[in-house]
Amino acid sequence: MYDTLIVQPLLDVLGRVSAFIPTLFIALFILVIGGLIVHFVDKLLGRLFKMIDLDKIADKIGVSDILKTGGVKYKFSELLMVFIYWILTITVLFMTVKALGFTMVSALVDQVLTYIPAVISASIVFIIGILVAKVISGLIYFVAKNIDAPLAEGLGTLSKWAI
Repeated sequence: MYDTLIVQPLLDVLGRVSAFIPTLFIALFILVIGGLIVHFVDKLLGRLFKMIDLDKIADKIGVSDILKTGGVKYKFSELLMVFIYWILTITVLFMTVKALGFTMVSALVDQVLTYIPAVISASIVFIIGILVAKVISGLIYFVAKNIDAPLAEGLGTLSKWAI
């Protein structure tokens, strides 16, 4: 009687724990090796960005001015490195969760990761729209100013906000 009430459930629990231990070690291995790879890639990108002088290129293109206007206090290379670092870190965590076999967490992470490209695409479209609006606003201001139209600056601003 005690065998079926106490010993058998205890043996079942010990069997499940012992079956999970290799999976846990694999997940820890993925986490540690992935973390080391992420750290290595982060340092490598830092050196590469310094070598190609990415911040000067960003200054020439005007990205640094856009970041300053937006209130961002970091350099473009630092932002890019942090972005890549977090993408790689999330990827390593995702692989670890998959290795552990947590299906509910894996499904949630899948949904979040499929949402990220849509957010990035929308941000790019938004930025392109802002740039196009700025160019068209300048063009309308230029034309209105050259034909001596009243409120040329107002027309330029109105066109920017309309776009």
